[in-house]
Amino acid sequence: MEKTKQAEERIKDREVVLLIGRTGSGKSTDLHCLAGSKFYMTESQNHYEPYDLPNDLLLHVRISASANSETRYIFPFEVDVKTLINKNGSIFLCDTPFNDTAVAYIYTKFPSVESITNALNEALNKDDLNETISEIIESMLEENPILIDPLNPESAKTALKRIVKLTRIEYPNEIFKNITNSKAYDCLIKQVNLHERTID
Repeated sequence: MEKTKQAEERIKDREVVLLIGRTGSGKSTDLHCLAGSKFYMTESQNHYEPYDLPNDLLLHVRISASANSETRYIFPFEVDVKTLINKNGSIFLCDTPFNDTAVAYIYTKFPSVESITNALNEALNKDDLNETISEIIESMLEENPILIDPLNPESAKTALKRIVKLTRIEYPNEIFKNITNSKAYDCLIKQVNLHERTID
């Protein structure tokens, strides 16, 4: 909980971009790419390992080859946009332990835009797809995908240019609403209190 409070203080009244996606989807890898870390491919050829980190704070952004989550709390990292894409100012990129859908769709583990489109269309054609998931996939197909290749730093700069142009959310309270009822909320608070001592 203390880590979350520290993160809240750092990003208060600042430009913030949340990196949100399922466990193992590449959020931490994307943050490293956008922040300027360099990568090499491990011998197994299915995992990118960062090196030559531009800031020691990035040591807190862990990446592993497993599908298990390495992110334990929201981690805000300030990116000096000018040093990367020659645009004044800075933004906070926040790695998160949450699963959700983002405003801009960033893909790391695909070889090409075409492969992204093919994968989305394949998912869309599944028989047991519910309406909500179907709408999400359709929205992903409508947006121009942001593809990051960890071995190509220029792709991260291109992605960063797209990110800084995103329309900001002026009134978050109108967008992000509590969708739980009071009973579910009370249960959630009990779980948080129960596990608070185990949160890093």
